[in-house]
Amino acid sequence: MNPEDRYEAFTRLHAEYREDLLIFAYSILQDPLAAAQMVDRLFGKLWEEADFKKINPPIYKYLTSEIRKMCEK
Repeated sequence: MNPEDRYEAFTRLHAEYREDLLIFAYSILQDPLAAAQMVDRLFGKLWEEADFKKINPPIYKYLTSEIRKMCEK
């Protein structure tokens, strides 16, 4: 994936799902700061891996599953 495509994919993913993931993480943690940190950590992980093609649809299910696992640790 070239850098421009990577950046575009990441920004679309972030814009579309960040708010829902914050709400979901908050529902688990009941702490707004901890929820925001988990969501930021997930997006950081996605950026570092930089391979959005490996995420199988539905993407929302993947993202919520990852957040759930992170919050339960």
